[in-house]
Amino acid sequence: MLAYAAALILAAASSAPLPGIPAPPGELRGQVVGRTGAPVARFTVNGVRFESPEGRFKVLTPPEGEFRVVIRAEGYAPNVFHVQGASGKKLQIPEIRLGQGEHILGEVLDAETEMPVQEARASLADPAKLERLRFVRPERVASVAVSGYGGWYEIKHAPRGLLVLVVSAPGYLPEFVPVNTREPLPPVYLHRGGTLGGAVRDMSGAPLPGARVVALSKDANDGAEGVTNRLGRFTFEKLRPGRYKVMALVGGRSAESGEVPVADGIETEVRVKVDAPATPVAIAAAR
Repeated sequence: MLAYAAALILAAASSAPLPGIPAPPGELRGQVVGRTGAPVARFTVNGVRFESPEGRFKVLTPPEGEFRVVIRAEGYAPNVFHVQGASGKKLQIPEIRLGQGEHILGEVLDAETEMPVQEARASLADPAKLERLRFVRPERVASVAVSGYGGWYEIKHAPRGLLVLVVSAPGYLPEFVPVNTREPLPPVYLHRGGTLGGAVRDMSGAPLPGARVVALSKDANDGAEGVTNRLGRFTFEKLRPGRYKVMALVGGRSAESGEVPVADGIETEVRVKVDAPATPVAIAAAR
């Protein structure tokens, strides 16, 4: 009985990763086939080239976390999917089918005038988690299309499913729009952005240089941060339209404004007065 218990302890200890030693990666195997079910002999998996008469491949996956897989082959639409990494585990996908994808049309308009925007660049991307796109470079999964005179563009061999449409044009802020490529794409409205500027002063009206200023908008999902100059002023440009709160921090003192609107092509002025912590904070906002 003691020998059996000791064997179990040794087995558990041998399977558990030792402190400071990275866990081994996992493994993903699969077979790539075309529309008819015949193997695709030449393809790439996350940029790595494979040549296999049976369309088979093997790649390593992270020991944990979500792992994105993009399979491309000439003449086919990319296939994008995600797997969950698992240390030392082998995942087998018997059949990964490639097809012609979708042929989609879209329209790009100016958010202020609703006039067509020419020379806008549009493409489809992954990840699907929109909130991460400002921090993670999206994986492009379709060729870049350029809008013409009427603001229309077309994307051929687009993957089917839920993706993110990325649209940019000179003089405009980029837009990231969740779309389903099986459905008609909505028009994309591009914004030029607005400006939020102002001054931070103490209760006597003296400017406060070097104050940290933060502007945040929940509905626009945008923000900016900076420091006041020697005159106590700050300026944030190219902010997405929405309502913003402005907070000023000076040492142990702080003040927060009410919500102020920011619109395309308009400069909004906000004045923030910071008092000592023991007395009330006075804030005035002006447009």
